[in-house]
Amino acid sequence: LLGMSPELAGFIGPIACVALCGLSSSVFISSPSISLEGKNLWILKSLPVDAGDILLAKAELHMLITLPPIILTATVCNLALDLTPISRVMIYILPGAVTAFCALFGVAVNLRFPKFDWVNETVAVKQGISSLIAMFGGMAVIALPTVLYIFAFKGMLKTDTYMIICTVVLVVICFALYKHLKTGGKRIFEAL
Repeated sequence: LLGMSPELAGFIGPIACVALCGLSSSVFISSPSISLEGKNLWILKSLPVDAGDILLAKAELHMLITLPPIILTATVCNLALDLTPISRVMIYILPGAVTAFCALFGVAVNLRFPKFDWVNETVAVKQGISSLIAMFGGMAVIALPTVLYIFAFKGMLKTDTYMIICTVVLVVICFALYKHLKTGGKRIFEAL
């Protein structure tokens, strides 16, 4: 359908990339992961494992579940769509960076807003403020750069260049979240 519209024909790669990023950002497995420990949090804290590694393991599980479908879908898009060489690569890298961001951001937010007083697990997942923040944070990470490109940078930057810039920014943010979980997040977890 995109190929039928002459105006959108050049944007097939970026639109597919944004769609995959949107799918990736709609998953928030890591955001209730600390809250789900509930009254058994003491078991995790008593393990002879670094608290930072425990937090990163929660983010890694999110990525382990989310990345394979994204890679499969990106491969299908590469086979089915007429993409530029940069878009063919970015359709894997940018959604991967969004997945890493959502995983790390979810754990970081859940550290700040844990919900341990639940009776049923669905309360921690569906009614926890950390799930809400992670859901809207993931959406914002996709919507903000997209809207910014459409209204501010469309005539100045090529879409492929803009996707590379967005990926670099996301990787820097992911690195900052990683460092936070290994240092400050570790202290917050130990104080819970």
